[in-house]
Amino acid sequence: MAIKFKKKMNNVLGKVIHRHHLLPLFKRQATSSTSSTSVSEWIPTTTSFLDVTFHDGLMEIPALELYDSSESKLRNLIAFEQCYPNTKTHVTFYTLFMDFLVNSPQDILILQQKEIILNWLSGEEEATHLFNHLGMEVYMMK
Repeated sequence: MAIKFKKKMNNVLGKVIHRHHLLPLFKRQATSSTSSTSVSEWIPTTTSFLDVTFHDGLMEIPALELYDSSESKLRNLIAFEQCYPNTKTHVTFYTLFMDFLVNSPQDILILQQKEIILNWLSGEEEATHLFNHLGMEVYMMK
């Protein structure tokens, strides 16, 4: 089965918007039904770069812009997910998923042609290195 890539887009006033930044995350306070304490949970918005879907052989991956600061922001979010108790690991799973997709600069070129990656780094080699090294020594729980 071949996997087809389709970028998600929003149409606003006739103009196509498809750029997502690294921090479309917000903090939600959820109150426990058994106690009066509140639990902080980080969850992605509905227009997040984390909204990867797969249905009927079609994989939809929202666009992601890569900047010089992208690696440090992703590493900080991964560190937060790894260190903060009971936090969902959305960013960690996303970076590991992208690591599986990206093995060479040619993979970055394909993702750029499909406008899934908007690469503002110095080149495809740097983007490949970013995805191939973010997941190193990351602990994943089921």
